[in-house]
Amino acid sequence: MHTLVLTVGTGALFAFIGRGSRSEQLARRIGWPGQKEPAGSLVFAVLGILCAWWRNEFWTATAIGASVWLFASAAAQVRRLPRETRGAGSALFFELTMPVVLLALLIACRLT
Repeated sequence: MHTLVLTVGTGALFAFIGRGSRSEQLARRIGWPGQKEPAGSLVFAVLGILCAWWRNEFWTATAIGASVWLFASAAAQVRRLPRETRGAGSALFFELTMPVVLLALLIACRLT
């Protein structure tokens, strides 16, 4: 639960704030134009934070949804890498490892 609330909920909330209030500055800083979709971040911020109160299948849906979103974002970054290399390191690492961590924790939670 804590991983969903902190990484998905709070992380997406900060992404929403950054993309919503300073999208142009953020896109220039990380070198990835087009990073202006705050709505998706807000959706996962709400889902992640609600995991603190709603459990069971809600956790499953949030973990799977966030994993798909992060893997899709990683795939988009990998496609851009030949043209643009700035800003790919830590974000790409997070987008590839966090879904694995979320799904592994979800499976471990279901097996206990």
